[in-house]
Amino acid sequence: MLLSYLFRYFITEQELLEQAKVSSQELVQFQKNEIMPQASYSIDTKIKCLSFFGDYQENNFLQFYPNQYIGWLTKIKDKTINQNNAKKFFAKEYEEKMNSLEEFGLVAFQLKEQLENHIEEEWKHFLSGIYGLCTVTGLASEIAAKEVAISIIDEITLRQTRKEISDPEKLTLSKAVELLDQVSSPFAPHERANSSRERCVNLVKELYQL
Repeated sequence: MLLSYLFRYFITEQELLEQAKVSSQELVQFQKNEIMPQASYSIDTKIKCLSFFGDYQENNFLQFYPNQYIGWLTKIKDKTINQNNAKKFFAKEYEEKMNSLEEFGLVAFQLKEQLENHIEEEWKHFLSGIYGLCTVTGLASEIAAKEVAISIIDEITLRQTRKEISDPEKLTLSKAVELLDQVSSPFAPHERANSSRERCVNLVKELYQL
């Protein structure tokens, strides 16, 4: 089940390298320079095959990345790009998404109050590969959408402890849940019960009849 999920929603490191036209050594250096995210999933497998021709065993170490990281890697492989440039790309996309969501009526006031520090922390999570597994693209705009949506959902519902909410609040809540539903990954089978999708989409829909 896990491998089926990964091969459906992600690409292997080899596919990433081939499509972005970089070497494995270059990828490692970009990651050491903290401008390229780590893999979202690393799988260490031991395969034993039984067939007419006899037994066969092999060990494999596979790393998986979101497909959209091809574009990010292609962008940052330019020799003039350093950590400062890359972080600026990320921050610009993040803030632009937050601003566009405000126009749609979704404002995360708590995030706005400490936006610079917040984006700094988000950049670290981005580089660690965390957002590659919990958003569809793993890129800044979807990370911003996810964080804005969760912040609004938790503020309105007090982390799903309020029993009732007003109609205007329910309208905003519905928008936030719909947004989170769009940008959140399906999550791997073993992660779903403890995922943000389960808590902030599925549970909220059930509790507040959205």
